[in-house]
Amino acid sequence: MSFEQVTRSDDEVAKVGGELPGLIDLDALIRSAYELEPLPQSVPKLAALAVSETANVNDISEIVSYDQVLTAKVLRAANSAYASRGIPITTVSSAIVRIGRGMVLSLAIASSIRTRVQKSVPAYGLREGELWNHSVMAGLAADMAKQYCKVPIPPECFTASILHDIGKLVLARFLHPSLAEALNRVEGDTGRRRADIETEFLDVHNGEVGALVAQHWKLPECIVEGIMHHGRPNAEHPTVCHVVHLSNSVAEAIEGRKADSDFQPKLNKEVVKYLGITREGFDKLCNSVADEFESTLDKFS
Repeated sequence: MSFEQVTRSDDEVAKVGGELPGLIDLDALIRSAYELEPLPQSVPKLAALAVSETANVNDISEIVSYDQVLTAKVLRAANSAYASRGIPITTVSSAIVRIGRGMVLSLAIASSIRTRVQKSVPAYGLREGELWNHSVMAGLAADMAKQYCKVPIPPECFTASILHDIGKLVLARFLHPSLAEALNRVEGDTGRRRADIETEFLDVHNGEVGALVAQHWKLPECIVEGIMHHGRPNAEHPTVCHVVHLSNSVAEAIEGRKADSDFQPKLNKEVVKYLGITREGFDKLCNSVADEFESTLDKFS
């Protein structure tokens, strides 16, 4: 994906110019996405290894071992009740084998973004901690999806799911309160997906912005695609995009339950068919994620 893929012509921008107040400056938005503080150098290296078919545990272990904080997180995750099966783990390489390279990469990224993602995002109606909780919930759903889907789940799905809403942090800066209120009202009144509404009125959606951030962070293309297309799966990496879409829907369903609302997740029919997940499987996945959420959240603290 490139700059040109998220820019629009003057004619296209003019078509929606009078429909909502305070249309955003797309060029400034794109620059803002590329100006976010970069991730530590070790993260892109881990990301490349996480998606590589030839990388081995020793390659990943070598990078992790140079970071004492990440080493501690990896060992703690491997010895958690969810992963440990009662057998203690004392080495990084054994921990990686137990929790998987996807979890290792997610722990590394979470250490860098958690403070930013925990902040409130009023433009999206998100209070402090809500975006972070949603992100971790989605990541956990991607990690547990292999139990309920009929296709292999790539390890990078965990990271793409955790980062799927990162674009909201950038796009929110460009949403005047009256514009944000109007977008939220359209979403609430129509039940349409936020990505569709943003594309119609802003000519860009938060998934595209998040993909630019991931590209700026030098993350693998499959993760970039997973973030970009999580709202409307259709990409060169369908499994990752479909799993991220599923994971987001699981997080939304659990949040709806907690709020005692009648919210129904907007789960794409093509995703259901591609992944081979049943309605019963989806409900069980939601229950499993809800049960493990608090302990998983603790791993990322």
